[in-house]
Amino acid sequence: FEDKPTHTINASLRYGVKLVEALHSDLPHAETSCTCEPCTWMRDAQQLIEDYEGSLPPNPHRPTC
Repeated sequence: FEDKPTHTINASLRYGVKLVEALHSDLPHAETSCTCEPCTWMRDAQQLIEDYEGSLPPNPHRPTC
């Protein structure tokens, strides 16, 4: 990861979280209130990603609208 831009690493992390969400989506869970370990992990991971993205400069490879 040393030679990868932070935006690339962040996108990979987002993809990983979305993969876990997709694998877990077959089970009936309340996204915002379920306290099982996978749901809690996904919410915590999503919050960490959002906090981290707030500290990144704009991605030069994505146009701003």
